[in-house]
Order: sequence, then structure tokens, then C-alpha cells
Amino acid sequence: MLRGFYAKLNKVFLQIRRMLDRFFQLENWPYWGLAIIIGILLVLLVLWIRKRRRKKAAEAPAQDAIPEEAPPAERISPGSLVRAWKEFLRGIPNEFRRSIMLYQPFIVMGEAGAGKSLLINHYTDWQGQSRQFYPSYTNSPLIQFYLGSKILVQEIPAALLNDTSREARSALLNLWKPLFKKRSPKVIVTLNGETLLSESSGSLKKQAQMMRGKINLLSFKRNRPPQVYVVLTFMNHVEGCSDFFDFL
Repeated sequence: MLRGFYAKLNKVFLQIRRMLDRFFQLENWPYWGLAIIIGILLVLLVLWIRKRRRKKAAEAPAQDAIPEEAPPAERISPGSLVRAWKEFLRGIPNEFRRSIMLYQPFIVMGEAGAGKSLLINHYTDWQGQSRQFYPSYTNSPLIQFYLGSKILVQEIPAALLNDTSREARSALLNLWKPLFKKRSPKVIVTLNGETLLSESSGSLKKQAQMMRGKINLLSFKRNRPPQVYVVLTFMNHVEGCSDFFDFL
């Protein structure tokens, strides 16, 4: 029985060997070469797919995570504007610090692009004062102080103007109450005349409310309400205004 089994098994091996001998003949090698090339390409394709899946898996947590808000350069706090004022004073010579409290204070406010800085540059000589060791303070994103000739200007940026938080209110009061005990400031409201006509009524109403809210904080001196001036900037870009000014 075992002899019969081994005989059949040997017969099968012989048949397989004959088939392989015929397959590995010289005329069949082009097919072998093509099969090898296809196999290599399949291996490379599998490796590339695996690499791409691993890369996507590594990037997936970062994409699915909720992005954190980038912290602002400087957050408003009840004492932040006072700290900016003290930083401004540190840059001024000691013997000159008290005299600037006798200067006429101005507060310039307006939306972004309203021309606040351009207005200050044209009507103050703060750059000339800086060259004479009386520097202004323009590094803070919260508020800027400009020292001119007999005037002291505070520029309220749009971020602070549109900030209605309790911290912003406290910060402004902490700054303004000590500064304006003896002399009321003049408030300059800047509006971009070039875009004024295209502004929606809702946007203008919002701007007015924001400005009024900041001006109302100066009401702690009820016997001396601040003088408010409205300045239209970029009027030279409005058609016909330059000719009208030349006529005047």
C-alpha cells in the first residue's frame, strides 16, 4: 500500500518537474521578465499606498482638532493702558515729565483706515520732538501717545474703540481720570470721507454708538464736558472737493 502511494507521489513530482522544465525554457523567459517587472511595480505601488496612508493618519489628528485661537499681541486689562502711559513717561527726561501735564490733551478716535495716524502726522510735530529726546509711544497695539509742541495726543485704535468689555471700560477710566482732572481733552472723531457715502446706515450707526460710548466715559467731569470735533479725512479723493477747496 505504501509502495503504491509513493509511486503515485513520485509520478506527480515527475509531472510537475516536466511542466517546470517546459516553462523555464529559453523561449518563455520574456514572459518571466514581464511577470517580474509587474511584480516589482505591484510591490512599489503597495509601499507607496502604505506610506500615503501613514502620512494621512499622522495628519488627521491635527486637522480634526479644534484650532486654538491665536493669542493676541496684548490683551486689554484694567491696568494695561496705565502701564502703556507709564512706559511712555519713562522715555521722557525726568525734568520734562511734569510739564507735559500742562499740554492741551487730544483724543483721536476712529475706525481702521479712517486716517487717524495721517491726521496726527500732518498736524503735530511728534517726529521732530522724538529727534530732540522727547519720544512718543507708538509700540503698543492698545493705545498710542504722541507728544507734539504744547499738545499731547492719544490715539484710540479701532480694536479698543470697538471693545465694549468691562476690562476696556475700566482701563480707559483708570487712564483718563487721573490725566484729565485739571484739563478736559478735546475729542477728534475721524471719518473717512472717501467711503462715507458708501457706508451703510447700520455701519455708521454702530460707529457712532461705539464713539459715543467712549466719549461718555469722560462725563466724570460733568462741569466740563469735552469738546468733540468731527474731521473728514481723504476728502481730496472725493470728486470735486479739491476744486471746491481751491475756490474757497
